[in-house]
Amino acid sequence: MGDKTLNHFEFLITGEALNQIATTEHYVVPGDIILSKEMHAIISSSVAVKDVNPEAAALGFKLLVDLQDSTVLPPATSNPSNVRLSNDKQQILELFNEPSVVEKLIGFAGSWSRLTSSSHAMRSRVSRHDLCTIMFISIDSDKLNSADPQTNLDGLNDAFLSFYSPTKLFGGTLRQFLTDDKGTVAIVVFSGRESNTISACRCALRIQENFEDHVISSNIGIATGKVFFGPVGDERRCEMAWIGDSVNLAARLMGKAKVSPPLFTITRA
Repeated sequence: MGDKTLNHFEFLITGEALNQIATTEHYVVPGDIILSKEMHAIISSSVAVKDVNPEAAALGFKLLVDLQDSTVLPPATSNPSNVRLSNDKQQILELFNEPSVVEKLIGFAGSWSRLTSSSHAMRSRVSRHDLCTIMFISIDSDKLNSADPQTNLDGLNDAFLSFYSPTKLFGGTLRQFLTDDKGTVAIVVFSGRESNTISACRCALRIQENFEDHVISSNIGIATGKVFFGPVGDERRCEMAWIGDSVNLAARLMGKAKVSPPLFTITRA
């Protein structure tokens, strides 16, 4: 989803499989691996399972215990270090990366791609602590709750364009856009200058205006403070992450906004 005028796209997965995960999560305790009814039906002959509890058993959920001895595991994936992308394919993939992140990677490491720059060199050059303002946005609408896949996709795209355009306008970076058991959430980061707190507030207000135009409800939490910024992962998979107390605080404020005024803002040194 996305738009050519914004020069950015996101690859989002949604559908029945995620709905199953959202349902089964309510019955998971630390250390458990729970299979949905549909998942178990497909692989029942290859796994050893047991019942979770009466309530979960009534829904067909099973606790994964082990694989059967006869189960054939798929071959390991090949090492991606030998992969080489042509310039035109790199340009296409660049549209799925945040422009501000690409600029930081090129500035610090000389390349945005881990295929042309070692993960160790990129991590050591880019990783640092930074003063950032974090914004969590909870998004909901009738389209997002529709059982029709196309209507659901249209709703997600409307929501994405409604918050991403202000994000670019006010210098923010989209950290994540996801749908899970907590609903549809966007995480936006503002960094690089002392005025990022004001930019975040202006962005939040503009997002609310855009959401109102598309009949989308939202709850927004904003917090600021020092966070760790850097690539997490290796050559097989790597993404930029922001980790810190202010990230967790913004998420909690977003949750509080559901029972309070629609916008919470807090500043931490």
